[in-house]
Amino acid sequence: MAKFVAPIPMLKEAIKKEKWFSGIVMASAFFELVGLELLKRKFKNKISSEKLENLRLEQIILVLYGSKIINQPTYTKMMEVKDVRNRIVHNPHELEKLKEKDARKLIKNAIDCLKALGVHEKEPKIVIAV
Repeated sequence: MAKFVAPIPMLKEAIKKEKWFSGIVMASAFFELVGLELLKRKFKNKISSEKLENLRLEQIILVLYGSKIINQPTYTKMMEVKDVRNRIVHNPHELEKLKEKDARKLIKNAIDCLKALGVHEKEPKIVIAV
């Protein structure tokens, strides 16, 4: 198990150190982790946790939006982060095309999305199985 401290400070640190790749990838992982937890709570005793855990990030974002857990601007920002994450992970040359100001804005938007999901600045440690 790997432990990550509060997601928002980690993303702010990625901006400060200009670690665009890790910031965007971490943001997507946090969306998945937090979004899945919210869906498990919302659909407790209605949809099994196992079924929810099989959802891909895009599906998690869609269900969050469809369930009115997030609004349209948050949905759009989350999908943009996911799309950029997919591009840079599957084609590292895409990272070279990503301008610093765009990467910075993307990670700042991810922070806004995490706040919309209820993540606080000083959140306790989150454990992610690796």
